Amino acid sequence: MKQLFKQKTWSLETIAGTGQGDIHYQVYGYEQDRDAVKINIKRNSSWRDDETHYWSVDLSTSTWGRDSKADREQADRAYWQAIADASREAQALLGKFQQMESIFQVAEAERKRQAEIKAAEEKALYDADARVGEKLAKMIINTMKAEAKKNNEGGRHNGYHITLFSRGARKETQLDIQKSWGGLLLFSRGYNRISKRDAIALLADSHMGSLKVDGCPGIVDPRMLNFMMGNRAGA
Repeated sequence: MKQLFKQKTWSLETIAGTGQGDIHYQVYGYEQDRDAVKINIKRNSSWRDDETHYWSVDLSTSTWGRDSKADREQADRAYWQAIADASREAQALLGKFQQMESIFQVAEAERKRQAEIKAAEEKALYDADARVGEKLAKMIINTMKAEAKKNNEGGRHNGYHITLFSRGARKETQLDIQKSWGGLLLFSRGYNRISKRDAIALLADSHMGSLKVDGCPGIVDPRMLNFMMGNRAGA
């Protein structure tokens, strides 16, 4: 006899541990990638109180994705048998909420532990990277500002670019300064305008060893400039 439906492999540990998941049914007469019948399990937060949580089990069905080549009578029978099986499974899950909450709490504690380890590792990498520092950051920004201001007097100047990297994660950011047609000096981070104060703060806390300044005649090498200023990196 043809198997009319099949419950796809699932794990209570996985669903309860993450706080949500689905139990899928492959039903005869429906396309392979369609879930004609599905059980959804979820750990919810109360809209009145973020500290209050509860588990829910819902059953969803769909008649989309019917296989036109399948026997319609058998497909209908398969559909309703799958719904009946899913209903029994859902009712069984209703009695496992306490077990699911226990599994979730264990998994959540482990996630928090791993997050703390990761945060500590990231902080160690962050602290190990020498920063540009306020003094050098102000000098670089002011030099770029002065160069941009004196270039193409009365017209727009494309400006200068700083490629900087965050400490620790070494995430790349582009910082630009340019002069508008109206003579305004504009700072931007990527596509977003920022203030001069924010530009200095961003540059000051970036990684000294990865800093690059392009096209500004007043700044050949930021690291050499830092050395000539007699600064210790990060000061």
